[in-house]
Amino acid sequence: MKKGEGNKNIIITPDAGVSNAFFGGNLHYESFVMADGYGTAAIHLASNAYKENERDTWLYPTLYLFRHYVELTWKDIYIKWKALIDEEVTPEELQGHKLSNKSFDGLWTWLLSNWPKEDRAKPNRVKRIIVDLHKLDKTGQAFRYNQDVNGRVFRGAETQLIGYNELVQKMEDVKCFFDGLQGWIGHMLDIKAEMGSEGYNE
Repeated sequence: MKKGEGNKNIIITPDAGVSNAFFGGNLHYESFVMADGYGTAAIHLASNAYKENERDTWLYPTLYLFRHYVELTWKDIYIKWKALIDEEVTPEELQGHKLSNKSFDGLWTWLLSNWPKEDRAKPNRVKRIIVDLHKLDKTGQAFRYNQDVNGRVFRGAETQLIGYNELVQKMEDVKCFFDGLQGWIGHMLDIKAEMGSEGYNE
């Protein structure tokens, strides 16, 4: 071993070819690929679990990845929305791992009021998926462990079933909705930057 190599992180080792990925460096890019990667990986696992005969073993990693994607992306949307309406985000609003709280209710109210009435079934379905996901894991821990630090189990003794086909559809619905919503709010932020905040703080 060469001098100094003992302190080198052996995980951060580039390949000689092209099979490398960027790690760190650009915070904006890292935030995007981190959140999007969790969502894409969750859909990939769920889409291939039956084919790979990994239905049970891949379920909790799938649910964890999907939940973490929702948390990161929903909080990012929330921050952009607050900027759009000229309100500061307090640390308390984003504290913890909740997907449903009073602060997020304000975003849903604003979103539905600005959404075409004839198409509100789509955001309502996504909201229901997120709320039910939150009910299954309110702390960001229940898909990672089977009990909390005090030994209390996260799930009861009754075995329930989760269908992968339905799960994939729900995950794709949420990701498609989030992608469009981020683009929409991002576009309005661009317009606001060009024209000022008048008309947006309503």
